[in-house]
Amino acid sequence: MGRLIILLCIILSIGCANTETIKTETQEVKIPVLFCPKPNIPPRPNLLFNNIPESELNNPGRVVQYFEGSIQQLLFYIYELETILKLYETNAIELDKEE
Repeated sequence: MGRLIILLCIILSIGCANTETIKTETQEVKIPVLFCPKPNIPPRPNLLFNNIPESELNNPGRVVQYFEGSIQQLLFYIYELETILKLYETNAIELDKEE
């Protein structure tokens, strides 16, 4: 046991006797940071068929016109949402190409 302690002391004294100093160098490394802004989601449309006046409920032709207008509103809303999604898809494809 005594020999082990003496051996450890010798090893530690040799390690501490080293006069060579350690040099550290700092390097700047640029790492791309992915940023995804919050999407600007348009508000849901106020559909025409939700606002059919009571006087026109008995006229099937007018009710169909309200439903047709509502479908047009929904199609435009879908087009807006798809346009926003395509922007995100385009940005994701460009990031994949950079890697």
